[in-house]
Amino acid sequence: MNIHVPAPRPATAAAPQRQGDTAGSPPPTTYDVAPLARPAKKYLGVTVDGGADLAKVDAFAQQIGKKPNLVAIFESFNDGFAASEVRKVYGYGGLAVIRWEPKNISMSDIAAGKYDQYATTFAKAVRTLNLPIALTFAHEMNGSWYTWGTKSTTPAEFVAAWRHLHAIFVAQRATNVLWTWTPNVITYLKQVKLAPFYPGDDVVDWAGIDGYFSQHGPKTYSDLFVPTINAIRGITAKPIVIVETGAEPGTARPGQIDSLLSEVASSSDVIGCVYFNMDATKDWRLADVASQQAFAKQAAADVFGFNVGGTR
Repeated sequence: MNIHVPAPRPATAAAPQRQGDTAGSPPPTTYDVAPLARPAKKYLGVTVDGGADLAKVDAFAQQIGKKPNLVAIFESFNDGFAASEVRKVYGYGGLAVIRWEPKNISMSDIAAGKYDQYATTFAKAVRTLNLPIALTFAHEMNGSWYTWGTKSTTPAEFVAAWRHLHAIFVAQRATNVLWTWTPNVITYLKQVKLAPFYPGDDVVDWAGIDGYFSQHGPKTYSDLFVPTINAIRGITAKPIVIVETGAEPGTARPGQIDSLLSEVASSSDVIGCVYFNMDATKDWRLADVASQQAFAKQAAADVFGFNVGGTR
């Protein structure tokens, strides 16, 4: 769903060095993200206005009784890598999910190498910081609402761009990335097949899903997410993360939140979810006590939450 408008971020040549790093050169050993790809416990995440605004992340934590360990940060393609934000999220105990949005940029041009200088600089900054990130390049590509969507991009062009960027990251040894392929739920897009958009298991670590409970759409977890989960399972066995979800205000919201978290907790396919706690087009924030209590009740389960840095 096209509901968020991230603030622009100035371009930077590279991320600041962490203590112990040699200025101008990346550390010798890349952060191993393998333990984070299939963790023993589930991720519980949030998107707040301001990205890595930890005051807002912590306010959400107070509402639900548990610290989130996934925090989404939106970046436009051609922005500098959000190194300081990623460091803040990691210091909080979480994993930053970078939602890399190529607005008004041709997938064919990316695949052809016209943005290689930028992508190489970005990848170098990711490697130099040497902290884990999840990266959702051109999410919801199976929808028509984004400039990189189905109105202007073919599945083959999307796949070529994805694979080209992945190769740049590998060349720069920026392997501290969980590449998260993230379509929109297929509920409203049944005519668009997901398989042609899949870049391949060799360049994907997680299969993401974006989808929202609304008053005029699917009301249950099964209706909203299960058809897409089944479609993904026909393509790949990669771990699934619900990268963006929310429930529209109303009497049904507490029950939808309860169902969302209980289903994720019990699922063998889904390893976590990220709640979009923002007012964007609709007010998805957990402003009502009943929804907060429903979230807190399910979030209290031991399966949710762990310190990302503690898995290294």
